Amino acid sequence: MARFSARNWKNCATCRFWSGPRDLDTVMLAAQVEPLAQGECSTRGRGIKAYATGSCTEWRVWADLSTETALNAAGNG
Repeated sequence: MARFSARNWKNCATCRFWSGPRDLDTVMLAAQVEPLAQGECSTRGRGIKAYATGSCTEWRVWADLSTETALNAAGNG
């Protein structure tokens, strides 16, 4: 399992448009994901398959990785 922080990694695992399997690590504020995990990318209404480590110019931070969301999930908000 790999961890990707939206501060350092603008890849599918940290993107709001990616629907692949991932978990939230609230301590490190990172997405936990298998590097070979695949999901569907919904940018511009397209449903293309993408790996967790993929990237593109349409990247937007996954809402669960926002500081406020993570603090609430950890019970600190």
